[in-house]
Amino acid sequence: MAQLGNAESLKPGIPHWRFHIGRLANHFHMVNNLAEWHFACRRSYNTQWIAETGELTPAERDALAMFKDLALRYPYGDRWLGRPFITIDDPEEAWREAGRVLGATDGTITIADLSGGVADAPPDEAADRKVGPSGPSALASGDADLASLLATLGTFEPRFDRLWAVDEPRLRRLALHLEDAVATPRVAAAVVVLERFLGTSFPHPLTIHLLLSRGVRFTAGGANEGPGHITLEALETEDLDMAVETFLHEASHLMEEPLFGPLFQQLSDHHELTRIRSRDGWDAHHLLRESITGALAPNGCLSRILGRPVADHAAVAPRLRMRGDARGADLWTLTGLVLPLVEEYVRDGRAVDADLLDEAYSLFRTSFQEFASLTR
Repeated sequence: MAQLGNAESLKPGIPHWRFHIGRLANHFHMVNNLAEWHFACRRSYNTQWIAETGELTPAERDALAMFKDLALRYPYGDRWLGRPFITIDDPEEAWREAGRVLGATDGTITIADLSGGVADAPPDEAADRKVGPSGPSALASGDADLASLLATLGTFEPRFDRLWAVDEPRLRRLALHLEDAVATPRVAAAVVVLERFLGTSFPHPLTIHLLLSRGVRFTAGGANEGPGHITLEALETEDLDMAVETFLHEASHLMEEPLFGPLFQQLSDHHELTRIRSRDGWDAHHLLRESITGALAPNGCLSRILGRPVADHAAVAPRLRMRGDARGADLWTLTGLVLPLVEEYVRDGRAVDADLLDEAYSLFRTSFQEFASLTR
């Protein structure tokens, strides 16, 4: 585990945040992504990880099926299964919290950490296995779901260890570079714009959890970890500035309360946007919301403040569609349409309001037939 970034090391006037590298967080992230249970799972990572570490074994495939079933019952949101593992440093406490999330019973599960003994253990045995170099540690559970989750992460520990041995030092180097990249006056100016547009303060303090990823031209992130936490996947990126923009994008999701979030939810409920969806869970709610926040960053109007050109969304979208990436093409198309609206508000120093959201929805309806990623 590495914690970089603190109030003392940042330049004057820069908001306080830190970069965090957690072993258990990355272990869970790898399994969560390999399960491919949600449209946000990056299949390109999985292809590369398997190429580096070998084909999945039958036991691993069974474990992923078990994990997928569990993840679908505890999806992204307030009760997302991954929150304890991403945000809590101490493995024992993380597993206790996972037990609470899963509604654990008064039984016991013995776990100090994942090293030493649960790999390939079936769920009923994993619930009783004493592991860890420091001796047994009885945690309140006995719940079958928690035992299954323990067995799944144990099954993947050898594969994760191979990745972690190479990638942990790379994550540490990335954190040092990112700490310098975000501690600039340009980023501070972009934060001010975010605060004005979203009508609330930038998250303080903020922890950015760095996660394993693959792709020199790819950055991603998430804001599913609860208040004060985001994730960033930029391990191999050749464009550190894009990683900074992705960081700002994910931070903006934590700023949706008290203004943008309620306003958008009201619009979404009125137009039943979640009912316009694809089979993998992608829906019009996500498409429209992400297009509005995406009009800020990355590749949006904050890019100019950061000294980068705003992307030509209308040019990128057709290329994505030709490659078969309908979801990406639709998002770039709608973001390009919404961008002038958001840019006008940013230029005038106005906060997001119902009028902007209504205009964005009108653009969505006008172009709806183009959006192949949504089931008609």
